[in-house]
Amino acid sequence: MEYGAASDTGIVREKNEDNFAVDTNLGVFIVADGIGGHIAGEIASFIAVRTIQEYLSTHNSNDHQPVQETILASINAAHEAIHAAAGGTDNNIRMGTTIVLTWIPSPAETAWIAHVGDSRAYLYRENKLSLLTEDHTLLWQARREGVLPENPSLWPPRQALSQALGASDEIEPEARQLGLKLGDQILLCTDGLTDMVPDEGISSIMHSGKSPQEICDEFIRTAIANGGQDNITAVLVRINGRMD
Repeated sequence: MEYGAASDTGIVREKNEDNFAVDTNLGVFIVADGIGGHIAGEIASFIAVRTIQEYLSTHNSNDHQPVQETILASINAAHEAIHAAAGGTDNNIRMGTTIVLTWIPSPAETAWIAHVGDSRAYLYRENKLSLLTEDHTLLWQARREGVLPENPSLWPPRQALSQALGASDEIEPEARQLGLKLGDQILLCTDGLTDMVPDEGISSIMHSGKSPQEICDEFIRTAIANGGQDNITAVLVRINGRMD
Protein backbone atom coordinates (compact mmCIF):
# COMPACT_ATOMS: atom_id res chain seq x y z
CA MET A 1 0.00 0.00 0.00
CA GLU A 2 0.94 3.60 -0.55
CA TYR A 3 -0.70 6.55 1.18
CA GLY A 4 -0.89 10.31 1.38
CA ALA A 5 -2.42 12.66 3.95
CA ALA A 6 -2.99 16.41 4.20
CA SER A 7 -4.96 18.78 6.42
CA ASP A 8 -5.47 22.54 6.34
CA THR A 9 -7.41 25.13 8.31
CA GLY A 10 -8.86 26.66 5.14
CA ILE A 11 -9.55 30.35 4.62
CA VAL A 12 -12.49 31.06 6.95
CA ARG A 13 -11.85 29.05 10.15
CA GLU A 14 -9.45 30.32 12.79
CA LYS A 15 -8.27 26.86 13.85
CA ASN A 16 -8.21 23.35 12.49
CA GLU A 17 -10.64 21.07 14.32
CA ASP A 18 -9.89 18.09 12.05
CA ASN A 19 -7.63 15.25 13.11
CA PHE A 20 -6.37 12.16 11.32
CA ALA A 21 -4.21 9.12 11.96
CA VAL A 22 -2.21 6.80 9.74
CA ASP A 23 -1.01 3.50 11.22
CA THR A 24 0.68 1.48 8.49
CA ASN A 25 1.55 -1.36 10.86
CA LEU A 26 -2.13 -1.97 11.55
CA GLY A 27 -3.39 -0.83 8.17
CA VAL A 28 -5.65 1.67 9.94
CA PHE A 29 -6.46 5.11 8.52
CA ILE A 30 -8.78 7.53 10.35
CA VAL A 31 -10.23 11.00 9.69
CA ALA A 32 -12.29 13.02 12.19
CA ASP A 33 -13.96 16.42 11.89
CA GLY A 34 -14.63 18.24 15.16
CA ILE A 35 -18.06 19.79 14.95
CA GLY A 36 -17.87 23.48 14.14
CA GLY A 37 -19.83 25.65 16.53
CA HIS A 38 -19.41 23.17 19.36
CA ILE A 39 -16.92 23.86 22.10
CA ALA A 40 -13.63 21.94 21.87
CA GLY A 41 -14.31 20.26 18.54
CA GLU A 42 -10.58 19.76 18.04
CA ILE A 43 -10.38 17.93 21.38
CA ALA A 44 -13.29 15.66 20.43
CA SER A 45 -11.72 14.76 17.09
CA PHE A 46 -8.34 14.10 18.74
CA ILE A 47 -9.91 11.86 21.38
CA ALA A 48 -11.84 9.93 18.72
CA VAL A 49 -8.81 9.30 16.54
CA ARG A 50 -6.57 8.34 19.47
CA THR A 51 -9.16 6.07 21.12
CA ILE A 52 -10.00 4.17 17.94
CA GLN A 53 -6.35 3.71 17.02
CA GLU A 54 -5.49 2.44 20.49
CA TYR A 55 -8.53 0.16 20.63
CA LEU A 56 -7.80 -1.46 17.27
CA SER A 57 -4.15 -1.87 18.20
CA THR A 58 -5.09 -3.62 21.44
CA HIS A 59 -7.76 -5.84 19.88
CA ASN A 60 -6.03 -6.52 16.57
CA SER A 61 -5.01 -10.05 17.57
CA ASN A 62 -8.33 -10.97 19.18
CA ASP A 63 -9.55 -13.92 17.10
CA HIS A 64 -12.69 -14.32 19.17
CA GLN A 65 -14.35 -11.11 17.99
CA PRO A 66 -15.32 -10.55 14.33
CA VAL A 67 -13.59 -7.62 12.64
CA GLN A 68 -16.83 -5.71 12.15
CA GLU A 69 -17.71 -5.98 15.83
CA THR A 70 -14.21 -4.83 16.77
CA ILE A 71 -14.47 -1.74 14.57
CA LEU A 72 -17.93 -0.82 15.85
CA ALA A 73 -16.73 -1.36 19.43
CA SER A 74 -13.79 1.00 18.80
CA ILE A 75 -16.14 3.73 17.60
CA ASN A 76 -18.42 3.26 20.59
CA ALA A 77 -15.37 3.43 22.85
CA ALA A 78 -14.45 6.77 21.26
CA HIS A 79 -18.00 8.02 21.77
CA GLU A 80 -17.83 7.11 25.46
CA ALA A 81 -14.37 8.66 25.82
CA ILE A 82 -15.63 11.98 24.45
CA HIS A 83 -18.60 11.92 26.80
CA ALA A 84 -16.24 11.23 29.71
CA ALA A 85 -13.95 14.10 28.71
CA ALA A 86 -16.92 16.46 28.35
CA GLY A 87 -18.05 15.60 31.85
CA GLY A 88 -14.72 16.65 33.25
CA THR A 89 -15.01 20.34 32.44
CA ASP A 90 -17.91 22.68 31.73
CA ASN A 91 -16.00 24.17 28.79
CA ASN A 92 -16.18 20.95 26.79
CA ILE A 93 -19.83 20.03 27.32
CA ARG A 94 -21.44 18.48 24.19
CA MET A 95 -18.25 18.53 22.20
CA GLY A 96 -18.55 16.25 19.19
CA THR A 97 -16.93 14.94 16.04
CA THR A 98 -17.54 12.91 12.94
CA ILE A 99 -15.41 9.85 12.19
CA VAL A 100 -14.58 7.82 9.10
CA LEU A 101 -12.00 5.06 8.94
CA THR A 102 -10.71 2.17 6.92
CA TRP A 103 -8.97 -0.90 8.29
CA ILE A 104 -7.01 -2.88 5.70
CA PRO A 105 -5.52 -5.99 7.32
CA SER A 106 -2.51 -7.57 5.63
CA PRO A 107 -2.28 -8.82 2.88
CA ALA A 108 -4.58 -5.99 1.73
CA GLU A 109 -7.25 -8.15 0.13
CA THR A 110 -10.14 -6.63 2.08
CA ALA A 111 -10.94 -3.21 3.50
CA TRP A 112 -13.39 -2.40 6.25
CA ILE A 113 -15.04 1.03 6.09
CA ALA A 114 -16.86 2.58 9.06
CA HIS A 115 -18.24 6.01 9.87
CA VAL A 116 -20.45 8.26 11.94
CA GLY A 117 -21.42 11.72 10.65
CA ASP A 118 -20.77 13.29 7.26
CA SER A 119 -17.07 12.66 6.73
CA ARG A 120 -16.91 10.38 3.72
CA ALA A 121 -15.12 7.39 2.23
CA TYR A 122 -14.78 6.97 -1.53
CA LEU A 123 -13.47 4.17 -3.73
CA TYR A 124 -11.64 5.06 -6.93
CA ARG A 125 -11.48 1.95 -9.12
CA GLU A 126 -10.81 1.70 -12.84
CA ASN A 127 -11.25 5.45 -13.32
CA LYS A 128 -14.61 5.53 -11.52
CA LEU A 129 -15.34 7.24 -8.20
CA SER A 130 -17.91 5.61 -5.90
CA LEU A 131 -19.19 6.87 -2.55
CA LEU A 132 -18.87 4.18 0.14
CA THR A 133 -20.71 5.98 2.94
CA GLU A 134 -24.04 7.73 3.44
CA ASP A 135 -23.95 11.06 5.27
CA HIS A 136 -25.52 10.95 8.70
CA THR A 137 -27.33 14.26 8.19
CA LEU A 138 -30.96 15.28 8.51
CA LEU A 139 -31.02 16.22 4.82
CA TRP A 140 -29.64 12.85 3.68
CA GLN A 141 -32.09 11.05 5.97
CA ALA A 142 -35.04 13.05 4.65
CA ARG A 143 -34.03 12.34 1.04
CA ARG A 144 -33.70 8.64 1.76
CA GLU A 145 -37.11 8.52 3.44
CA GLY A 146 -38.74 10.65 0.74
CA VAL A 147 -40.07 13.25 3.16
CA LEU A 148 -38.47 16.41 1.79
CA PRO A 149 -40.90 19.34 1.48
CA GLU A 150 -41.51 20.78 -1.98
CA ASN A 151 -40.07 24.14 -0.96
CA PRO A 152 -36.24 23.80 -0.87
CA SER A 153 -36.04 26.62 1.70
CA LEU A 154 -37.74 24.28 4.19
CA TRP A 155 -35.23 21.45 3.71
CA PRO A 156 -32.99 20.63 6.69
CA PRO A 157 -29.64 22.44 6.56
CA ARG A 158 -27.17 20.17 4.76
CA GLN A 159 -24.65 20.47 7.62
CA ALA A 160 -27.15 19.40 10.32
CA LEU A 161 -25.94 16.00 11.55
CA SER A 162 -28.33 13.25 12.58
CA GLN A 163 -25.60 11.70 14.75
CA ALA A 164 -22.04 12.41 15.82
CA LEU A 165 -19.58 11.08 18.37
CA GLY A 166 -19.99 12.86 21.69
CA ALA A 167 -22.71 15.26 20.53
CA SER A 168 -25.40 12.56 20.34
CA ASP A 169 -26.71 10.59 23.28
CA GLU A 170 -26.59 7.39 21.24
CA ILE A 171 -24.91 6.54 17.96
CA GLU A 172 -25.42 3.89 15.30
CA PRO A 173 -22.10 3.57 13.48
CA GLU A 174 -22.10 1.84 10.11
CA ALA A 175 -19.45 -0.59 8.90
CA ARG A 176 -19.06 -2.47 5.63
CA GLN A 177 -16.56 -4.81 4.02
CA LEU A 178 -15.01 -4.18 0.62
CA GLY A 179 -13.03 -6.61 -1.52
CA LEU A 180 -9.93 -4.92 -2.93
CA LYS A 181 -8.24 -5.02 -6.33
CA LEU A 182 -4.75 -3.94 -7.30
CA GLY A 183 -4.85 -0.24 -8.13
CA ASP A 184 -7.83 0.57 -5.91
CA GLN A 185 -7.71 3.88 -4.04
CA ILE A 186 -9.67 4.66 -0.89
CA LEU A 187 -10.21 8.30 0.03
CA LEU A 188 -11.23 9.43 3.51
CA CYS A 189 -12.14 13.11 3.80
CA THR A 190 -14.03 15.75 5.74
CA ASP A 191 -16.80 17.90 4.32
CA GLY A 192 -14.31 20.73 3.99
CA LEU A 193 -13.24 18.92 0.82
CA THR A 194 -16.58 17.61 -0.45
CA ASP A 195 -18.41 20.92 0.09
CA MET A 196 -15.78 22.78 -1.94
CA VAL A 197 -14.91 20.18 -4.59
CA PRO A 198 -17.69 18.19 -6.31
CA ASP A 199 -17.30 14.49 -6.94
CA GLU A 200 -16.40 15.19 -10.56
CA GLY A 201 -13.51 17.36 -9.39
CA ILE A 202 -12.34 14.77 -6.88
CA SER A 203 -12.43 12.10 -9.59
CA SER A 204 -10.48 14.31 -12.00
CA ILE A 205 -7.72 14.93 -9.46
CA MET A 206 -7.48 11.22 -8.65
CA HIS A 207 -7.28 10.40 -12.36
CA SER A 208 -4.09 12.43 -12.67
CA GLY A 209 -1.85 9.45 -11.90
CA LYS A 210 0.09 11.40 -9.28
CA SER A 211 1.22 9.91 -5.98
CA PRO A 212 -1.29 9.74 -3.12
CA GLN A 213 0.53 12.55 -1.31
CA GLU A 214 0.52 14.77 -4.39
CA ILE A 215 -3.19 14.09 -4.84
CA CYS A 216 -3.97 14.99 -1.21
CA ASP A 217 -2.01 18.21 -1.57
CA GLU A 218 -3.97 19.00 -4.72
CA PHE A 219 -7.23 18.40 -2.87
CA ILE A 220 -6.22 21.02 -0.33
CA ARG A 221 -5.19 23.56 -2.97
CA THR A 222 -8.41 23.06 -4.95
CA ALA A 223 -10.68 23.32 -1.92
CA ILE A 224 -8.96 26.54 -0.87
CA ALA A 225 -9.17 27.94 -4.41
CA ASN A 226 -12.90 27.19 -4.37
CA GLY A 227 -13.46 29.12 -1.16
CA GLY A 228 -11.90 27.10 1.67
CA GLN A 229 -14.97 27.61 3.86
CA ASP A 230 -14.05 24.88 6.37
CA ASN A 231 -11.15 22.79 7.60
CA ILE A 232 -10.01 20.34 4.93
CA THR A 233 -8.56 16.90 5.54
CA ALA A 234 -7.89 14.04 3.11
CA VAL A 235 -6.23 10.66 3.55
CA LEU A 236 -5.71 8.55 0.43
CA VAL A 237 -4.68 4.87 0.36
CA ARG A 238 -3.60 3.17 -2.87
CA ILE A 239 -3.45 -0.61 -3.10
CA ASN A 240 -0.26 -1.45 -4.97
CA GLY A 241 1.27 -4.25 -2.92
CA ARG A 242 3.61 -2.17 -0.79
CA MET A 243 3.63 0.52 1.89
CA ASP A 244 5.89 3.49 1.08
